[in-house]
Amino acid sequence: MRRVLTTMAVVAVCIAAVVFAGATGEKSEGKRYQVVFDNAFGLVEGGDFQVGGVTAGTSGDIRVVKREGEAPKAVVTVEVTERGFDDFREDATCDIKPQSLIGEYFVDCQPGSSPEKLPEGGTVPVEQTTSTIPADLVNN
Repeated sequence: MRRVLTTMAVVAVCIAAVVFAGATGEKSEGKRYQVVFDNAFGLVEGGDFQVGGVTAGTSGDIRVVKREGEAPKAVVTVEVTERGFDDFREDATCDIKPQSLIGEYFVDCQPGSSPEKLPEGGTVPVEQTTSTIPADLVNN
């Protein structure tokens, strides 16, 4: 009987430790940046965001911004959630690339090498981005 009670007590302590560790292990949010593209064809909220070809986070809000006298631009919010991939520089570049044959696309950025850091919430301008135009649209 004593052995059963001891085993039950040990199991209860282990379960409590797992529950409390899960409850306090909040996932910290990563750094966010804005990336401006001429178009965001194929991008979806929650899609992959890669840095140097390695998945480092997700793409978030996608919105269209129209300024007086300019063509509309797509502004994509990206969130870096993996540690070590959030050190963007002023000369960072970003591309929209195809991920699969069914029309999925993702944002891939190169962090740049400028001595000046891009502040959190900073913007990668449209001059430093490229967008993919799907082959079927080119052929039409």
